[in-house]
Amino acid sequence: MARLKYRHYDEYFDYDGPSQTLLAVDMEENGVIYTYRLKDKECYVSEIEEGVENVIIADEIRVDGYGIQPVVRWGIPLIDKKCVTNVKSIELGKNLIDFNELTTSGLNHLERLVVPESYEKFPPFKDCNNLKELITPDRISIDLEQFAWSHPKLQKVILLHDGNQREISAKELSEKRYSYQKKLDKEEYDRITEEKRLEKEKRHQESIRKFTERYIAIICAIPYIWAIINAFKNLVNYDLGVINIIMQLFAAGVLAVGLFFAWAIAVMSAIYLTEHSNHKILTALFAPILTVPFSWFVFSVALGILTVFNSCSSGFYGMIDPRFI
Repeated sequence: MARLKYRHYDEYFDYDGPSQTLLAVDMEENGVIYTYRLKDKECYVSEIEEGVENVIIADEIRVDGYGIQPVVRWGIPLIDKKCVTNVKSIELGKNLIDFNELTTSGLNHLERLVVPESYEKFPPFKDCNNLKELITPDRISIDLEQFAWSHPKLQKVILLHDGNQREISAKELSEKRYSYQKKLDKEEYDRITEEKRLEKEKRHQESIRKFTERYIAIICAIPYIWAIINAFKNLVNYDLGVINIIMQLFAAGVLAVGLFFAWAIAVMSAIYLTEHSNHKILTALFAPILTVPFSWFVFSVALGILTVFNSCSSGFYGMIDPRFI
């Protein structure tokens, strides 16, 4: 029989003096405290008294002054978690429809859990590693293999169906644990195999990338090396005076730097095309055919712009005068 535990009032002052409004009523039964809130007209589990081992959540409770009320929520976390450290058994009320995961945490010593047949889903009991017995409706979607594996001390499961019971023994639970462990082992094996495959594929792709980059760099360099050799051969005349030779060497060096940047443009363009292609090797083979003429065009435009500001009448024989190329 439930007994009155406490009444919660909202106290305030007005012109007539102190006043108070009843907000909620606390009732206690078998070590469980229920709170009935007048505003919501709902009764919920609010506390478990310290030292209680066997918790039975009532289907309904007689609230002092408000008649019989169904207990529908365990939605507020228990304030003092030490009150649940001794709980070994919990029987849930059939009218509970709302849980908060914090309310069912800290039940590390729970050994027996009873879920009524009226429940549509399994309540969020997660930290019950010492659970030994579970009574639950068979229509609830619960993976018994995973549940048995995650609760190694579980020895008995009773499934409820239309008032009948079907017991799953410790031997069956052991077999389910073994079956689930095999699944985990296979998943781990598949994961490791997939990681090795991805690592091998990564190394393969890396080797292809290095090969294509080196190939592109060498192929693109051939015409520019030839151009640099010809530039030095045609620009430098060692029969002239020292000053003229120095200026011609400087002009040839500037031209070589320009050719180097043109080569870099060709290489980077070819690498970009290769990386964004689905056929990397094939693209790398033929990309220089496009990028070398493109880079040469850019180089020619840049050289043409420079020669506009550089005249052979400057007294330095036109450092980048096309007549010396």
